[in-house]
Amino acid sequence: MNIENFFLLNQGSWLTQKTYYSLKKKQHNTQKGKLQVKKIEFPQNLGNNALLNFKQNKMETYEIVWNDDLQNKDIIAIYIKNHNQNNSADGTIYKFKNKSIDEASKSNFKLEKNVLTTYTKQDVFHIEEKIWFVNSNLRLSESKVKNNEGCINISFSSEIKIS
Repeated sequence: MNIENFFLLNQGSWLTQKTYYSLKKKQHNTQKGKLQVKKIEFPQNLGNNALLNFKQNKMETYEIVWNDDLQNKDIIAIYIKNHNQNNSADGTIYKFKNKSIDEASKSNFKLEKNVLTTYTKQDVFHIEEKIWFVNSNLRLSESKVKNNEGCINISFSSEIKIS
């Protein structure tokens, strides 16, 4: 699967269940909800960032809404740096909380063998997430959060497309 098809498959409404486990506290938590993903035009109010202006024409942009809360939505802008013939790709994902340029995070990604792996560094934490499709209506992911002491949190998510 190529990178464009991978991101297109994410569009739609998803029922999601995510289980978090804290290795240090030996506690777990499960969260259920609904996720809405749709492709949008790059928001002009995010265009004042020089880096994004440079890459804007090479970006795919999506809006993500959790549990129909329109006040709390994220904008995901995906910059595809390299895409080669064997359907592997890499690039950068910018995530804007509530359309705010000030609350942006940055992750690097790699798509290999139909698995998208993202790498994010936040302060002392390193976050790795793997996302893959079992079929077009079932998406799975696993995440690991590490610090200088090793892995501290893990999570697993399953999502079923409802439309």
